[in-house]
Amino acid sequence: MSSLLQMALGAHREAVLRRVLGGRARPVLLGMVSGIAAALALSRLLRGQLYAISPNDPFILGSVMLIV
Repeated sequence: MSSLLQMALGAHREAVLRRVLGGRARPVLLGMVSGIAAALALSRLLRGQLYAISPNDPFILGSVMLIV
C-alpha cells in the first residue's frame, strides 16, 4: 500500500516512516557490513599497492561508503 494512501486513511506519520525506512535500511546495512568485512579481509592484497595510506584507514572506508 502506498505511504500516501496510508496517511490519507489515518496512519501516523511516524508509523509510515518506520515501515518505509525499515524495509529499505536492512539491505543497505547488510551491504555496508559485508563490504567492510570484505575490504578488511582483502586489505592484505592491497597493502603493497597503496602508497602513504593504510588499507584499514577508517576515514577512507567511511568516505567510500558515503560515495557509493
